[in-house]
Amino acid sequence: MRIFLVGMMGAGKTYCGRLLADKMGLDFIDLDEELEKTEKKPIKEIFADIGEEGFRIVESRTLRSFGAADNFIMATGGGTPCFFKGIDWMNRVGLTIFIHTPIKIIIERLKNDGISTRPLLKTFDKEELETFLFDLFENRLPFYELADIEYKPHNQENMILDLVSILGSIKNTPHLQKKLESGAAF
Repeated sequence: MRIFLVGMMGAGKTYCGRLLADKMGLDFIDLDEELEKTEKKPIKEIFADIGEEGFRIVESRTLRSFGAADNFIMATGGGTPCFFKGIDWMNRVGLTIFIHTPIKIIIERLKNDGISTRPLLKTFDKEELETFLFDLFENRLPFYELADIEYKPHNQENMILDLVSILGSIKNTPHLQKKLESGAAF
């Protein structure tokens, strides 16, 4: 079983992924953390050293290095599905879930504590950030919408229960069930 969580930065992919993996007895992988291990430096240094284009190449290579792994939930970077056919690859080798957190909630989260840790945001003040994130979301949405499942969280307390329920209902959806047949039961 390979489950990939996609969506905007600040959507809650890592938070949700850790809890869901624990609940389901699967390994949790944070793609950004794997990139940092591989490159032996923080994401913002990778960005500074090789730029966004170079970063996306390394990100794509790191993502695909998990093609032979199994029984995991991965929180991907916000741009992962949008470059080098990332969403197509994830859909081919696993199940993708779009964590569709409302953009206004994401903006508030990032304004409060996310600007300094996100390389794409480091040059924006709080006012510019809102415009940038709306535009970024609009550009990335067509890729996110290619995910197998779209999940709109109502609140953090129910996210895991909702997702476990959604994953359990996949048993009634043959084309999605086939994607999960190699893994653990729900």
